[in-house]
Amino acid sequence: MPDASLYDPVSRDEARSPLVLAIDIGTSSTRTAIFDGRARPARGTVVRVPHALAVDAGGAATLDPDAVLAAVVSCVDTTLRRLGRHADTIAAIGTSALWHSLVGVDRRGSPTTDLFTWADNRARDSARTLAAKVDPNDFHRRTGCYLHSSYSAVKLHWLRETRPQAFRRAARWVSFPEYLSLRLAGTASASHAIASATGLYDHGTATWDPEILAAIGIGPEMLSPISDEPITELRATFGRRWPALARAAWLPGIGDGALANVGSGCAVDGSAAVSLGTSGAVRACYRATRGTAPKGLWEYRLDRRYVVVGGAVSNGGNAIEWASRLFRGGATRASEHGLTVLPLLFGERTPWWDDRATGAVAGLRAGTTPGDIREALVESVVLRLAAATRTLLEARTGSERIVASGGVFARQPELAQVIADAVGRPVVLAADVESSTRGAAIVALERIGALPSIEIPARTTRTYLPKAARRARYEQALARQDRLMAALRTASLSD
Repeated sequence: MPDASLYDPVSRDEARSPLVLAIDIGTSSTRTAIFDGRARPARGTVVRVPHALAVDAGGAATLDPDAVLAAVVSCVDTTLRRLGRHADTIAAIGTSALWHSLVGVDRRGSPTTDLFTWADNRARDSARTLAAKVDPNDFHRRTGCYLHSSYSAVKLHWLRETRPQAFRRAARWVSFPEYLSLRLAGTASASHAIASATGLYDHGTATWDPEILAAIGIGPEMLSPISDEPITELRATFGRRWPALARAAWLPGIGDGALANVGSGCAVDGSAAVSLGTSGAVRACYRATRGTAPKGLWEYRLDRRYVVVGGAVSNGGNAIEWASRLFRGGATRASEHGLTVLPLLFGERTPWWDDRATGAVAGLRAGTTPGDIREALVESVVLRLAAATRTLLEARTGSERIVASGGVFARQPELAQVIADAVGRPVVLAADVESSTRGAAIVALERIGALPSIEIPARTTRTYLPKAARRARYEQALARQDRLMAALRTASLSD
């Protein structure tokens, strides 16, 4: 493999062609950047525009699809302007996009609904209704997904059953990267990566799954064709706006989680990537026809060659931000706060896949401070991610290298120590905070033949070695979380 130092940032004049434009569309923002033919980021080309996620007490978590589209267009405009005369050497555009997004569009490609995100759990009751029609274990075996509100399969069932007029207005149901392609180019396909994370995809045939489509009551004509082939021509409006991209290959969007593995040097057997941004996840990405995803883990794809197996937590930076906003003041030392917290503000995924779950704080005393609650909640977020990591490591026993990335680790790198202590393995911190952006560039370069492989190392910084003295404490904390969750689920079922 090439030396990781080859991927250090370069000036725009030092950048080697071909250049690629990387677009990273997340839950909280859109980001663009330029990378050169050696996968080195070009300084001064990063642009970021935030998104406004609309949430309510009922479980809504939506985005305005046209506002996100405008953010993408604005970011591309600014990045191209900053690149200047070098923009003509852009050969490809790689897009990283939030997994599990869904929007209805009419026959002209205009939106008929909000953009539903993975965090929208209003379909939680429909997951139970759908389980009466579809065997959950067989569903997981075929699709790699769960009957859970984060997936498009369950959201579509919910929309058809509870919002029939909204359901009928849509001629087609697409993810956001497909919607972006429809608006920019007039045509769209769903990449295998995006399709595999919907609950509508059969891994055995690499096509839309007829059994779940029948259970939902839709046909494949209401979904995009599945293909990883690039778009080579934009609509006239955008062709005139971005003449530098006229001859560039625009690749279908790929799930941000899969690309975070690529960008953090973990698209190879024996490694795992831990991400903590708005949400959190741990993933193994490797060459295989199928992956091994036991109960609690999911199976998606990067493309037809690479499988992605992992676990996800719905509460990451979103829950940490909430705690920081509500609970201020000094805190007792983390080892003395005496609290057990379930930070399930946006439901739950790995390991229980209970989208009816809510947050809880146990162990409150008269001496508990707001700072104690804040610190305990932050720790609990990282512990849930550590629990998912342990589940993956049990399934992928050969995974020795763990690389951490994402905005939360960038702001609070010491949280990687909690992962290391809780799982008993060293954790390496990625130097590139936005690994999914870099991953989009690497895949684009490999697809156009500028790189021989996507299996290249990441730039890393500090290694956090596990401290045996803390292992027992985190074992006990995880066990308390499990017992609290079991008690709450029992109480909920008895209502």
